[in-house]
Amino acid sequence: MTRPAARWLVSLFVLTLVLVQGCRRSIAFNGLSDSDHAQVMDLLQTIYKSGLGDHIVAWYTTDARGYYDFREKKNIEFPAPISTLTVAVPEYLSATEPVEERLRTAASNTIVNGWKLSKFAVEITPGGGGGTMEMSYDTVTIYPFEVEKH
Repeated sequence: MTRPAARWLVSLFVLTLVLVQGCRRSIAFNGLSDSDHAQVMDLLQTIYKSGLGDHIVAWYTTDARGYYDFREKKNIEFPAPISTLTVAVPEYLSATEPVEERLRTAASNTIVNGWKLSKFAVEITPGGGGGTMEMSYDTVTIYPFEVEKH
């Protein structure tokens, strides 16, 4: 291969890489338009179903105001409440299975309407309730604060 041909191939590769990376910019979740937000809510629902399947006993729309970052050991607050989805799961599930890991795996493999989560946190809140294992629920909320359009 001649030097000009090799340079041309390298230039083409770099241009392709720049174009592909440019198409996948992260967007803050609270910066989405109403129609984009609806599509991202579909993405969340798909991730919950994929990660938790038949364990989901109830769905909620919630206003996320932030979450506690265990790695940083501090509260992270959103500038304004963000409408997101929360699911209720039996209390024993989060004690016996890696719920966060299951949701992270589902999120890394899921694209809906071209949207994918790029950064998020999972919050499991003990719910309590009915007094028996069958009637006691925890809630699980994914706070997606950045998404990508593919």
